[in-house]
Amino acid sequence: DGRVQPGDRVRCRGWLTPIKRPMNPGERDFRRMMADEGVTARLSLKDRTNCTLIASAGASPIAAWHGRLQRAAQASLHLGMDRSQSTTTAALLDALLLGDLGELDGAFRRTGLAHLLAISGMHLAILVAGAWWAARLCGGSPRKAAIVALVTVLIYLLIIPAAVPVLRAGIMTAAACVALCAGRRVSAMAALALAAIVLLLWRPGDLFSAGFQLSFVVVAGLVAFTANVSRWLAPPPLIDAGWTWRTWLRRLAADYMAVTIVAWSVSMPLIAYHFQIVSPLSG
Repeated sequence: DGRVQPGDRVRCRGWLTPIKRPMNPGERDFRRMMADEGVTARLSLKDRTNCTLIASAGASPIAAWHGRLQRAAQASLHLGMDRSQSTTTAALLDALLLGDLGELDGAFRRTGLAHLLAISGMHLAILVAGAWWAARLCGGSPRKAAIVALVTVLIYLLIIPAAVPVLRAGIMTAAACVALCAGRRVSAMAALALAAIVLLLWRPGDLFSAGFQLSFVVVAGLVAFTANVSRWLAPPPLIDAGWTWRTWLRRLAADYMAVTIVAWSVSMPLIAYHFQIVSPLSG
């Protein structure tokens, strides 16, 4: 299919069958012809995503090292699992934690649920929060915890595929950690602008892609408008007079609705432009 070349190393999941011998006298012996070429079996794949490129014949040392790191992370994720008994579980873990959709990609795309498996900024936020609190519980100062979080982010970015949303979140998180180590603060909008500049210097063509535009425009909209919309939905004089669990729940509901309204409002024009669809009830 053009993705692999002679000499590449690939990982395939499918049905391996020997090439059949002729069924009738005088029939062309296809098996012998293939044996002369060094081919003794046929591997049938259900979907193109069941073939994953492990190492390219002309890959650079950095790309080869990246592939080895990905495989090591996947092997550690499967420790203690009986792969023959937990194929679906292992595939789901690979997709959710490492971004390796594999054989699940085709099925989730056909059902319109591929976005549920996409690695996004939320994955990175959970990882960074876990690394931060683990370092703090071990007695580390905020500066040391920021260094641990920064190293964790960099290692994770080396393992997962280079998608725009997670790279954006990674650069923003790294900027925040570096600022904290230096005793400074960085605004969310400044970190977002830095991420946009870095990614466009790396791949300028992404500026016109739907993924890049949606990722940055939605986050920019959330940073700029969510607080104001939340206060509009639940004005502070009305809700903040005497905090109770009820007022806390109301504020939480207002924040949630504000995020939903802002995200839908800023993404709807881009979705209509790129995909020619508007879903008023999808927010």
